[in-house]
Amino acid sequence: MPLDPTEFAADHVAAMPLLVLPSLDAVDPNAWDALGGDDFPFVSHAFLQGLQRTGCVGQGTAWAPRYLLWLDPADGELDGAAPLPQGLLRPRAAAPAYLKTDGRGEYVFDWAWADACARAGLPYYPKLVVAAPFAPANGPKLLVGRCGSRAEADGLRRTLAEGLWALTHQSRGSSAHVLLCSDDDASALAFGAQASSADVGGAWHRRATLQYQWHNPGVGDFEGFLGSLRSRARKQIRSERRVAEGHGLRLQVEGGDQLSADDWQAVADLYERGCLRYGSMPYLRPAFFSWLAAHLAGRVVCATARDDDGEIVAMTLNFLGRDALYGRHWGAVQEWPMLHFELAYYRLIAFVAEHGLGRLEAGSGGDHKLARGLQPTVCHSLHRFADPRLAVAVAGFLDQEREAVAQAQQAIAAQGRQRRGELGSDDGPTRESRSRAQAPDGTPEF
Repeated sequence: MPLDPTEFAADHVAAMPLLVLPSLDAVDPNAWDALGGDDFPFVSHAFLQGLQRTGCVGQGTAWAPRYLLWLDPADGELDGAAPLPQGLLRPRAAAPAYLKTDGRGEYVFDWAWADACARAGLPYYPKLVVAAPFAPANGPKLLVGRCGSRAEADGLRRTLAEGLWALTHQSRGSSAHVLLCSDDDASALAFGAQASSADVGGAWHRRATLQYQWHNPGVGDFEGFLGSLRSRARKQIRSERRVAEGHGLRLQVEGGDQLSADDWQAVADLYERGCLRYGSMPYLRPAFFSWLAAHLAGRVVCATARDDDGEIVAMTLNFLGRDALYGRHWGAVQEWPMLHFELAYYRLIAFVAEHGLGRLEAGSGGDHKLARGLQPTVCHSLHRFADPRLAVAVAGFLDQEREAVAQAQQAIAAQGRQRRGELGSDDGPTRESRSRAQAPDGTPEF
């Protein structure tokens, strides 16, 4: 059941300098982006505002925005009786938080925890989630501006975390979660938990998950990437690319600002087609793609296949960060052998290499990515629980899971295609049928 965002009224509060806001309307976009949005597009003001303005989050959905802001006391106090000034608030730290009534669109799956609570007669929803909605992308989630020292920055992160926990209690939530966060976020909260309480129920618990990524060693171009792989992998990839390039389609990588209005409509249609084909929920509404075209086109990269009439008939929608390319959505009007690999991996790896970016994040799931040169990378999330029984149970599970994830990373990497420093067999998943892997919630993934 969708959460009514008016159920937990979130006006600015008396306990300054922390504010909880139901939208970003009152926030200066440049000030917000200075906290991390310039580097990480999924927490940018335009991306988050676009999701809410077009109905992807907010009223009628399971995502009720509760943006947490820390304002510098030196900037003065707000008049609690006056309306907030539109577009003028300049936070020193912030967190994109949402009250959730289900676990969809998060990509760090806690359905087993929710099931355990249901069996024990404990409510699991609502919960508070700090995340980039619908984006399994790793980056800062506890957003902190320029600080004089690491200690100051970590102090602000812990202040945000305590504000999130207070908001969880105020909202009668079961738990708070900071998903796919940066190493800085994880280390600050782990330290804060140890310093504040030895009780497992009062701590933030770190969860490790695996995601396939390609980390660029500085190869310069796609041939350099191929040169880093074993001979068998190079032959397989070259063969797949010949098949993809033999369909008579024009294949290219295009910036969002190069797409016409008709192109953007095609991207929206192909996104929805992909969701329906693989039985997933189309989280992004058609109006959101118009918003992207108007407000974030410079952060969008599309790998496209066009037919003889110039129409986009297959595409991947990707987002550009300061040092990473984030692969997100795939769609096509029909199946062409090997085209998915070409647009979802090979064209994007070439883009990352040629532009000197640090990595390609290719979404969640998909063992088939190993055969395409990507490697398992450990990602981190943080979780805190109101009920001490749940906290103790989850803490024990996460200790075992982290060890299992570390072992799995080593075992999977040993099957990889990198030529240098690899152990084990060269055998790995090669069947194209494995390319249609899905995240556990059914969303079609790269």
